[in-house]
Amino acid sequence: VIYWTVFAGCWFLLPVLQDFCDAGEFSVKNRVIKGIKVNAFIYLIVGFIGAIVLIVLAVKGDFEDTSVSGFIMAVSYCWGLGLIIILLGYGLVQVPKALWHAGRCSENLRYTQFRVAQLEEKLNTAKFDLDDIVKAVLVICKDPAASHSYSRETELLIAKCPLDVLNQYEGQSLAYIRRDVMEEIGG
Repeated sequence: VIYWTVFAGCWFLLPVLQDFCDAGEFSVKNRVIKGIKVNAFIYLIVGFIGAIVLIVLAVKGDFEDTSVSGFIMAVSYCWGLGLIIILLGYGLVQVPKALWHAGRCSENLRYTQFRVAQLEEKLNTAKFDLDDIVKAVLVICKDPAASHSYSRETELLIAKCPLDVLNQYEGQSLAYIRRDVMEEIGG
């Protein structure tokens, strides 16, 4: 019982939960559907190969309950051993290499200073992108003529925006923000 529970969790539950966490959907239902859709292709391939093996077993006359469960266990073990070989081989090289590089302080300082400059540039780009998105969402939220079905989602986006960015547009009129957004999108 424990083996099959872990098997089902590793092959079905874990991949769906990974894609559930990565999904950008707003509702739980849509995130679950997205996780299942992403994994459906892999499930189809595995199911197709499994069906071919079952057909081969049936044609040969070796079709028994133990042969099917044995095949599933063998596929599971091969997958696990393959992952262990790949990851352990990489780890045997990478761990001593990382420890060797960690001991070189001057090189680490130079690399860290280089990374700080890159990250600062990414931070500034992200701030400008956030500013553009907040302006666009404020145009949608403040427009009384817009009767859209995404009002709950836009309110959720506004609730998650940093207060200092929202306060930046507090006193500005909707016309000014709309004009600014239209200039940026070229409309």
